[in-house]
Amino acid sequence: MNYVALDFETANPYIGSACQIGFCVFNKHKITYKYSSLIRPKDNYFNWYNTKIHGIRKKDVNNKPEFDEVWEKISKYFHNSHILAHNASFDMNVLSHCFLDYKIPFPKMFYSCTYKMSKKAWPGLKSYGLKNLAQILDIKFKHHDALEDAKVCGVIGRKIFKEFNIKKLNDIESEFNLKVGSFIKDWK
Repeated sequence: MNYVALDFETANPYIGSACQIGFCVFNKHKITYKYSSLIRPKDNYFNWYNTKIHGIRKKDVNNKPEFDEVWEKISKYFHNSHILAHNASFDMNVLSHCFLDYKIPFPKMFYSCTYKMSKKAWPGLKSYGLKNLAQILDIKFKHHDALEDAKVCGVIGRKIFKEFNIKKLNDIESEFNLKVGSFIKDWK
């Protein structure tokens, strides 16, 4: 199975304030490509709370590209792909707002949430956050680094797919009664 595990960090409460993106491309359940970049948000405003979580500051992104420049480099990995994100509603909203803010056409892609899949796959855990799941799966990582979080998300997906013998990503719907989301709009 092929999929892209994605994670964003944001600079402030505005959902489109991406300040870091990280993703891992999984082909046949193995990581074949990794990417991470700091992003200068359009307004380049950082609030203290977000910085406390991920440690990224305004000075760290002053000379970094904005989202549209980053997207030019990485979009090929997302077109017609299946995206996994842990708490996908957050990451897909960040992505949607960035597309809208920069007037970037939405690519055709599908997505699933490893947080929701984990709750269905392993009921009764005390927490389904990345930190707890990584600890259970014995994965060492630096939490709230977009690339590290994306990698853990992809490994969680791989574990679930293998454990439940999921051969096609659309089987997520039938196995877990979870809808696979999609971007198929063209916002020109």
